[in-house]
Amino acid sequence: GDDVDPYAENFDPENQALMAVTVDPVIEPVVVVDDDGGKGQRKVVRLLAFVLCLIVIIIVSVTVPVTMMLLKPAPETEAPSTMPSSAPSASPTTALRMNIRQKILDHNVSSPDVFFDPYSSQYKAFEWMYNEDGTDVNADNFIQRYTLGVFYYSLSGDNWLHCSKGDAVCKDNKPAYMSPSDECGWYGNSCTDNDGNITNIFFASSQSNGLAGTIPSEISKLKSLKKIAIVVNEITGTIPEEIGQLKHLDLLFLYGNAISGSLPESFFNISTLKSVSIMGNMFSGTISSHFGLLDNLESLVLSGNYFVGTIPTEIGNLRNLKSFSAAFMYNHLNGTIPDEILNITSLQDITVAGNEISGTISPNIGKLPNLKRYDVSDNIMGGRIPRAFFNATELDKIRLDNNKFVGTIPTEIGLLKELEELYLFNNSFTGTIPHQLANLTKLKKLQLHGNHFTGNIPSVLCSMKKLKLISSDCHGDNAKVKCDCCECH
Repeated sequence: GDDVDPYAENFDPENQALMAVTVDPVIEPVVVVDDDGGKGQRKVVRLLAFVLCLIVIIIVSVTVPVTMMLLKPAPETEAPSTMPSSAPSASPTTALRMNIRQKILDHNVSSPDVFFDPYSSQYKAFEWMYNEDGTDVNADNFIQRYTLGVFYYSLSGDNWLHCSKGDAVCKDNKPAYMSPSDECGWYGNSCTDNDGNITNIFFASSQSNGLAGTIPSEISKLKSLKKIAIVVNEITGTIPEEIGQLKHLDLLFLYGNAISGSLPESFFNISTLKSVSIMGNMFSGTISSHFGLLDNLESLVLSGNYFVGTIPTEIGNLRNLKSFSAAFMYNHLNGTIPDEILNITSLQDITVAGNEISGTISPNIGKLPNLKRYDVSDNIMGGRIPRAFFNATELDKIRLDNNKFVGTIPTEIGLLKELEELYLFNNSFTGTIPHQLANLTKLKKLQLHGNHFTGNIPSVLCSMKKLKLISSDCHGDNAKVKCDCCECH
């Protein structure tokens, strides 16, 4: 009958299906054998089948336990988590940084890009608020402290001579800037209102405190500011356009710095301004006619800059202006002194020295009842002194020196009973020295040299008690003027 493979009886029944799949492709050729094959050939076939089966068994014995171990669920050591399936929230540290940044952006204090620049004053102020200050982000003074931080870093606060952050001892027994205490008490700051808002920033010592850098636009967020005085320091750059948002500002003193550019147009929207001094800087351009909009202005000082062009006639609209003291002196102005300024009857001082002002002295000067000082020295003005000029009887100082004036000294000069100083040197005056000068009992200085005067200086002048200096062209044997008590030229 048919041969039965005795080796097949050794298979485990449970592995029969696996063997069928794995072994049949190998065994099937072995079942069909050549009728002429002998026992030796069948032994070789059986041996090969045995080896293959053994290999399969080894593979299964390794693979199955590993697979079962991987599929077996891990033992539960605690109750299942009840965490929500949503994404995890930011850490408290990250959340605080985000809140601070968002607060600043919501109030339009700084632009977003500055927070990516570690060298910017805004970034440094932000880091100070986050790492050191500790003021609650929802506190009423949060934005104010951040703004003052930007101000500090913008003006090189760490290099100030007095009251830098961390200074244990501060000038005038004030807390140092950036200290944990109330910012109203920091050196240079004050709050005159009861709401805790900064109203004054004063760095007005006669000596520099080392404030160097630019005025940040963020200063406009100190909405209650009334007075800014940062003088004799090293401020550069321009005045930010945003300064026009300070609707309560009445005093702006920035003299003695190195600020350049022109005044921003928004500046002329601050109708509350009463006193402005930006002398001794590097401002340029023309003097805006919009100054005429500042009708509360009482004092204006623009001297020592690089302004060009003419004095705008709109200055005559400033009916509260009391002083042109150093208003326009030592710039590069030309043209004439506009008659419109003579509409300002409150004027006490007209000073335009050190420019290229031309024209003559207006006789309407005599209509200014409060005028005390008239200084047009170092210009190119000419003509005669009008007799009506001496109707301004409150004058105590007249400077006409270094111009092109001609003619004689009117005898009406004796009407100026308050006059203390009279400078007429380096012009083209002629004639004799009027004896009416002896009526000026308060006169201290009289400088007449560099002209074409002739004759003798009235001897009575030499005996005047307060007159300490008289100068004239009395030098040499051929001098045109004779004087026994003069400084001779």
